[in-house]
Amino acid sequence: MKRSKLLLLAASATALPVSTPVFAFQADGQEPAAQDAAAEDQPQARGVEDIVVTARRVSESVQKVPLAITVVGTEQLTDSSVRGIKDLQGLAPAMSITTGNGGPSTANIAIRGQAQADSLLVTDPSVAVYLNEINLPRQIGLRSAFLDVDQIQVLKGPQGTLFGKNTTGGALLLRTKRPDLSEAGGYFQGTVGNLGTLQLTGAVGAPVIDGVLGIRLAGQIATKDGYGRNAIGQKLGDQYDRSARLSILAEPTENLSLFLTADYSKLTSNGSVSRVSKLNPLAFSPTGAPLNGLASALNQAVAQLGLTRTVPNYTTAYNLLKSDMFPAGSRFDTEGVERVFAFLEIYGFSGDISLDLGDVTLRSITGYRNTARNDQQDYDQSRFQIVRPRNFVYSDQFTQEVQLLASIGDLELIAGGFYSHEHGWEGSQTKQLGLISATSPSFANYYITNESYAGFAQANYALTDTLKVTGGFRYTKVTQDADIRSESALGCVVPIIVRPDPAVCSAPFHLSAKKPSYLVSLDWQATPDILLYAKTSSSFRGGGFNVRGGSSGGANPYLPFDPEIATDYEIGFKGDLFDRKVRLNLAGYYTDYSDIQKSSLIVVNNTIVTVINNAAKGKIYGGEAELTWQPIPELTFNASGAWTHTAYTRFVEANGNDRSNEPFPVPEWQYTVSGKYSTPVGNGDLSIYAAWRWQDDVFFRGQALDQASTSQKAYGLLEGRIAYSLNSEPNVEIALWGKNLLDKTYRTNALDFDASLGYNLAFLGEPRTVGVEVRIAFGGK
Repeated sequence: MKRSKLLLLAASATALPVSTPVFAFQADGQEPAAQDAAAEDQPQARGVEDIVVTARRVSESVQKVPLAITVVGTEQLTDSSVRGIKDLQGLAPAMSITTGNGGPSTANIAIRGQAQADSLLVTDPSVAVYLNEINLPRQIGLRSAFLDVDQIQVLKGPQGTLFGKNTTGGALLLRTKRPDLSEAGGYFQGTVGNLGTLQLTGAVGAPVIDGVLGIRLAGQIATKDGYGRNAIGQKLGDQYDRSARLSILAEPTENLSLFLTADYSKLTSNGSVSRVSKLNPLAFSPTGAPLNGLASALNQAVAQLGLTRTVPNYTTAYNLLKSDMFPAGSRFDTEGVERVFAFLEIYGFSGDISLDLGDVTLRSITGYRNTARNDQQDYDQSRFQIVRPRNFVYSDQFTQEVQLLASIGDLELIAGGFYSHEHGWEGSQTKQLGLISATSPSFANYYITNESYAGFAQANYALTDTLKVTGGFRYTKVTQDADIRSESALGCVVPIIVRPDPAVCSAPFHLSAKKPSYLVSLDWQATPDILLYAKTSSSFRGGGFNVRGGSSGGANPYLPFDPEIATDYEIGFKGDLFDRKVRLNLAGYYTDYSDIQKSSLIVVNNTIVTVINNAAKGKIYGGEAELTWQPIPELTFNASGAWTHTAYTRFVEANGNDRSNEPFPVPEWQYTVSGKYSTPVGNGDLSIYAAWRWQDDVFFRGQALDQASTSQKAYGLLEGRIAYSLNSEPNVEIALWGKNLLDKTYRTNALDFDASLGYNLAFLGEPRTVGVEVRIAFGGK
């Protein structure tokens, strides 16, 4: 079946006319050489400009790369006021971002329907994030990565050959600005706005030795008062971030390049804004016990009121709970009485060394990241103490990659090896229902060590002047070790059956996997400005452990789960049309999705247990389109859209419950339209930008009993920016900006407690934000 699909895609790609292809092969990180011959022969002053990307670990035009890529450059980042990961929502078709349930510093990125279910050290993402070629293993604190960012690339579909595991959905590549070896420059930017928004950003760079050694230092302080309050007066959705990055670029000889970075960030907040979205109606059994999942919550509520468990007292507690969960007044304020907070500290180092030996280039990429996180949230937003999770995370990661890049006649090759070592500790302390018992741990506590080894190679070969074939393969070995030491106030809750020494509260576990990833593609340069391609690729997302355990009837509650696998088939069209006034990129794909990691019910020793396991299979197919139209140099229109159809082909739990009709937590349809007009006015340039970003319904929790309260109906957000830039040195730009200009209330995520506690919770996005921005730039900027 897979072979027939690939042959069909290849046939469709070879059924069209022919012309000359161009390929610029350079090690990523070096300045791109001259563009392809066609680009050299034609001036680029008119029309849509070329964009250089590193999606295949070399520098080349995005229009020559046979895979679906969305590029967000400096201008787009500025126009859309992108200051963090959540601001990328809507900028790339088929990508969606949810925030909130793992704390304000976490984000779950989904591309083409594939999303991470939980944010733990033992659950891997399905979209890999790279900062300056260094893999960031966890989607935590990504807001800090956007300091002085120069370009963002969104690669769609499995990218396992060149970017490793955890790329079943795709990869997100962030590149920051490099030092200039010939000219000093920099900028200072200040932003003020409503909600107490204040952001001060600056960068300065200069050559230390002209043409040989340069440095760049960037820093940022960002504060925001937030847009909600709880009952004890804490501001919610607030922000106090401090970030800095030092970059050093050295080129001591013509063929040797060294790029070094060091960065530090400290992010502080009181947490996300959330509101109860559903409270089940009050009902009682014939014996007077609460029904509709409310028993546990109401038992705790009457106990905290000092009352007995009677129908009148349950009714009193329910009415108080209801008045707290749905307060009058602001749509963002809550009656929560728990102190909430979120602290995150991150630092890292990277080194990218490249040695050009002519037809062969050797490259070494080394990285280190350290993360410390401590946050506490309130998941009932009431005067009662029902659910209050607190999370502690400490982890560090070392990565080393070596590459060999070679150009031999019509063959372009990249090969290398990769090693990663991650060590960490994670604790999850949940004060749930105010109860502490030997079977309900109050402190899930574990240590992990994750190691990954991989070898890879990918080659492009020119079959003719217009037809190329690409093949790539990667083999990865992953080992995971966990030492679980969960406790409650009554002592160790790790079952004796899994403790090597019954006297020690420790359960060690080991998991290993060996998995291949591959890519095969055929691309045809039909004309100098039109590329057609077909490809298939496969990658995997790592497995893990159920470290939180659960009721297991005396058996092992920490069962492992295996990697999940995605195999993708894609066809695409990339064209610069009508004298480069129009750029149109199209892609269609079909993905086989197997061994999907889902939270479900299984049977262990005749006891039903809720765990993450490989419970499902699925299929995902759809299409994406991106259009840029520049009818005159001063005016640019952009439009993009995606259709993402997702379905489980099998999802049946051990108790026979068929969940195959459950929706994926991504919108089926998305589109964005934007326009920008720039014109000289006086001694400067005036630019006006506006964008409308729309997405379809999203079901965040497909298993919820009440879907409406854990989903978001289709909605759109309007943003805009008006800027005036003086033609002076230094250059001064003054801008008015706004996001969510129509003040839409919308959800960014949700949690379902309706079966266990009788209610659901939704996280809310920011209301209308507007402000003024002043930027002063000088020299090489």
